[in-house]
Amino acid sequence: MSNVQILSDVSIFYPGANISSILNVGESIYITSPSSQYVFSFSNSSSSNPSIFESLKSGISIPQYLTYSVTDSSMFLYDVNNGLYKVNASGSLQNLTNPIASVKYIQSFLGNIYMLDPSSGVMYVANKNNGYKVSKDFTSPILKGSKSFAVDGNIFVVDSSGSIERFYANQPTPFNITNQEAMEYPLGEVSYIYDNMYTNDIFIVDPSHERVVVLQKPAINATDTIDYKFVKQYVYLGSDSKIFSHIDYIDISSDGSSLYLVSGTKIIKVSV
Repeated sequence: MSNVQILSDVSIFYPGANISSILNVGESIYITSPSSQYVFSFSNSSSSNPSIFESLKSGISIPQYLTYSVTDSSMFLYDVNNGLYKVNASGSLQNLTNPIASVKYIQSFLGNIYMLDPSSGVMYVANKNNGYKVSKDFTSPILKGSKSFAVDGNIFVVDSSGSIERFYANQPTPFNITNQEAMEYPLGEVSYIYDNMYTNDIFIVDPSHERVVVLQKPAINATDTIDYKFVKQYVYLGSDSKIFSHIDYIDISSDGSSLYLVSGTKIIKVSV
């Protein structure tokens, strides 16, 4: 696949930095680095050096995860020591909650912020219409040890074994991949899943087969909503052949033209 570009390698400029999430907003990419205690930003269009997101430099402690709310046109940041923040248009921080248990991942849906604590198997939600007051959404043993999740009305979870589980109305529901013969081989142990209410596809990281798998979601008015059709996959065959074997996180541009992948400390752009 020739449409792959390494935009940045954070470790070159900030030795010891790690990456725990990635978010593309407009012409910028933002990444959280708990070890360095910074949010970094850089251009999404060409290779560039990451820089510390100065507006957040003094307000955060251990930034764990970023998400974007289309409803609010704002980023949200979860900080291990300080809880949930809203990042306003000016870059200023508004603290919304205290720290919540051992929350590790957050996602936005209809302006609400869903927060997953994989250590206890609890999904929390900060309700926009209630001043972002936090409550337990649901608890499930499937959530314990989970690796990532995504929300589009359904909640998709990568469980501790690397399998994808689907919840609807907070209950486990069927999830089936059709047209699997075109995949060459079944999914291996999945490491990450990306989806939101605005995309027609689900993106799945399958590191054991060094690929990103794309599934098409059923139409909103479909009578059978358990079938997700395999449509394509991205496999990198360049000189750094193992770069797709340890993808940790993924985001997609708002126009759907680019994927942004985290491989260790490298940020990769894939034109789709």
